[in-house]
Amino acid sequence: MDLWNPYRSAIQALVPKARIIADKYHVLRQANEVVETVRKSLRDTLSPAQAKQLKQDRKILLKRAKDLTEQQRFILEAWTRFIPLLHELYQCKEEFFRIYDAGSEQDAYERYVTWQQHIPPMLAEAFQTLQQTVEAWKSEIFNFFETELPLTNAYTERANLSIREATRITYGLSFRVLRAKLLFSPANTAKRKATPQ
Repeated sequence: MDLWNPYRSAIQALVPKARIIADKYHVLRQANEVVETVRKSLRDTLSPAQAKQLKQDRKILLKRAKDLTEQQRFILEAWTRFIPLLHELYQCKEEFFRIYDAGSEQDAYERYVTWQQHIPPMLAEAFQTLQQTVEAWKSEIFNFFETELPLTNAYTERANLSIREATRITYGLSFRVLRAKLLFSPANTAKRKATPQ
């Protein structure tokens, strides 16, 4: 489930023996939000052109090191040499993500404790909310490592995203108009003309 107390309270009240698993995506998203917050705080120390470029390169900072291309690795190294705080930030984010590479709950918890000890003093305040979240949801977060298969809420999240996107695109259209647009779109009419009758 998402990290939302009413969800947890409802399950605890209605299904008290259920094992609740905090969704991995929502935990890791908080770590990426720290990266974004710190990146934005650096804007005042950069020239407008540098700030704009760092904004364009922000997805590199959010990406796992193992998933970076050679070009992205080169860009990341350039930024982290230019702004040492970005190096510390990226390493701290990566170490937190590695918690989810653990093979057991005990291993994951030990990685979490080690991560806490490695947070640089200049980033302690930035990562404080994430630490508070882990403490508040500790049992549910580390339950992730006690299942045979990794359980996530990814399918539901993707379905919700599709619904929101469809709602946004079709805002203000009646069902009749939407159906007509879909049926008589150029792509569909071209297919019908090409199909032998």
